[in-house]
Amino acid sequence: MSTGRSAKHVRASYVAAAESALNYVSGRASSTEFSLAARASSGDQFYDKAGLGAKPAEPVEPAAPSPSPKPRHKAVDEFTL
Repeated sequence: MSTGRSAKHVRASYVAAAESALNYVSGRASSTEFSLAARASSGDQFYDKAGLGAKPAEPVEPAAPSPSPKPRHKAVDEFTL
């Protein structure tokens, strides 16, 4: 989120960041994304130009499973004293 230059905008962006983090940590939100209202109150000049909130994102197809990793060699061999 970008921030406007006024003290009001800077304060609003810090409040939004704190609220976003608190909501995520407490389990009230599933992500730390900022609401459109928070972006607007912080003077974010780009949120509406990027189309944020205009429509839900298209679902992403799951990636193909990765091949099984190669077995690693031991870093230290067994030894007796």
